Amino acid sequence: MTPADRRLAALVAAFAPTRAPSLLARLGSSSAADVVQQVERLVASPRRERLAALAGALAAERPASSRGPLVARAERPATAAICKALGEGTACGAAAPALIRLCRQRVVG
Repeated sequence: MTPADRRLAALVAAFAPTRAPSLLARLGSSSAADVVQQVERLVASPRRERLAALAGALAAERPASSRGPLVARAERPATAAICKALGEGTACGAAAPALIRLCRQRVVG
């Protein structure tokens, strides 16, 4: 199953679980059966798992941000280092999780 198939399965399971069979009947890829099985599994799972699968599928395709160095120029040195690391996809060190989250929002947009 491709990343696009995983995204489709997660989207259908999260936002249209009751219409999943009719939506997936239009799928013409060779992995359609795998997508249907994935959706059936996700629809049967709790909402939290469906949303986690959706977040994972969407995050997997997010490219590395090139905004990291641009955002870092406007910040203090410690915050700039975190923004730069997030932009490059490297470790942020021992910074507070809330600060990392805020920097990620600045870098990713």
